[in-house]
Amino acid sequence: MSRPVRWVAKALLQKGLSALPQPERTNYLLQRYVSRSLPVPDRGLRRRFERAEQHVRAYREHGPERPLAEAVFYEFGAGWDLGVPLAFWILGVEHQILVDLRPNLRLDLVNTTVERLNRIA
Repeated sequence: MSRPVRWVAKALLQKGLSALPQPERTNYLLQRYVSRSLPVPDRGLRRRFERAEQHVRAYREHGPERPLAEAVFYEFGAGWDLGVPLAFWILGVEHQILVDLRPNLRLDLVNTTVERLNRIA
C-alpha cells in the first residue's frame, strides 16, 4: 500500500472512530494491541528526541537571551506518553505548559518512555 493510500485509510478510520462512544479509548486500544504502535518504537522515540534537540538549538540561536532553564516551553497535544515534553526536560527545559484536548495520558506509557529516554539520551 502506498503512503498516500495509507494516510487516506488512516483518516477514514479516525473519522469512523470519532463517531463511537469513548473514541480516545478505542483509538488507544487499537494502537496498543492491533497496530502495536504503542509504546512508540525506539526509532520513533529517537526521532522525537532529535526533534526536541533541534528545537532547543533553534531556541538558543534565535530565542531571547534567557537561559534554557528559565524558558517556558508550550506543548499542545502532549499525547499518550509525554515523549516530547520528557525529551525537552532531559535537555534542560525546566518549565513547560502541556495542553491536550482529551485525557490521553497513560501512566504506563509515560513510565516506559522515561525508562527508554534515559537509555537513548
